[in-house]
Amino acid sequence: SGTAHNRQDPQQVTIAQKEFHDLQFRAQRDSLTHIYNNETSRRLISKSLTELTEADMSALLILDLDNFKNINDTYGHLWGDKMLRAVADLLKNSFRSNDIVARPGGDEFLVYMSKIRDTKSLAEKCASLCSSVHNIKLDDNNHLTISMGVAVARAGMYYDVLYQTADQALYRSKNSGRDKFEIVE
Repeated sequence: SGTAHNRQDPQQVTIAQKEFHDLQFRAQRDSLTHIYNNETSRRLISKSLTELTEADMSALLILDLDNFKNINDTYGHLWGDKMLRAVADLLKNSFRSNDIVARPGGDEFLVYMSKIRDTKSLAEKCASLCSSVHNIKLDDNNHLTISMGVAVARAGMYYDVLYQTADQALYRSKNSGRDKFEIVE
């Protein structure tokens, strides 16, 4: 009697690997925008926070589209989805490849900027982002705006504290008139 050889066709292995990577991509991404989802961004940011040294500084930006419910009600949900994809694309193209860009849900986005230089350059980046969003047009007369809350992260900080700090700053910027950002050090 002979021994059975367990040889796989190399092409089958490649197909299985591609299917695995496709599944992994879909599990980690928001289905509409293809940026990281809530669970994946939380895990990646938490890991990054544990790697901060005393000399490092990072930042978590949480941003909401201003009056998004009105956008959906006025222009329809398909147009609303288009606006969400446009913001996701803007964020992907505005930050470094090692920064974490995510859509936790609804009209909320977040960006974790690892190893920032200082709060002055962070404020310039936030102002530039608020301005860039104005290029996303709703119609001939109206454009998108965002409100943003930003928390600076230092060594030893936990995700929940960082997120809550940025989230509170977001609500203060919304309540003070929208189309603004607030940074908390």
